[in-house]
Amino acid sequence: GTLDEQPGEHGAAHFLEHMVFKGTERRGVGEPAAAIEALGGDLNAWTSADTTVLHATVEAEGWRAALDVLVDMARHSRIDPGETERERQVVLEEVRGYANDPAEVLADALQAAAFPKHPYGRPIVGTADEVAALPRQALLDFWHREWGPDRAILSIVGDVDPDEAIAEATRLLG
Repeated sequence: GTLDEQPGEHGAAHFLEHMVFKGTERRGVGEPAAAIEALGGDLNAWTSADTTVLHATVEAEGWRAALDVLVDMARHSRIDPGETERERQVVLEEVRGYANDPAEVLADALQAAAFPKHPYGRPIVGTADEVAALPRQALLDFWHREWGPDRAILSIVGDVDPDEAIAEATRLLG
């Protein structure tokens, strides 16, 4: 989440959340979502001050395939330079959308007033100036530093054998 952003990285957590959907070493742009949808499932993500969450909902028999997609996104995304610049425009549009939403403006102002010297006081999506200036290398640095298996919580819910889930997660994550 945004609490882990260093100076010069503000907005990186949310921007990276977008980028992991833009292809991996094994899957092209759009293919992670297509793989989950082919299972009849849904793939989504969100970022807060404390966490970035990748989330897939599939039928129980699809859990291994879904886990493979999520691990692939989290660990093997391309963060392609061209896709980064295209997605920057999407993120900037989202930032502008929040700036035009009175509830979001009020929430950000309240957070800033309550936490003037703490990361909770910063907008989760970053400001337009921060996102526009955020170098691709800052995204890569944030990703490599903050998205390791030692920083993750894996939750699998449903009709899944826990020993099988642990074995598969260990195989995929090392």
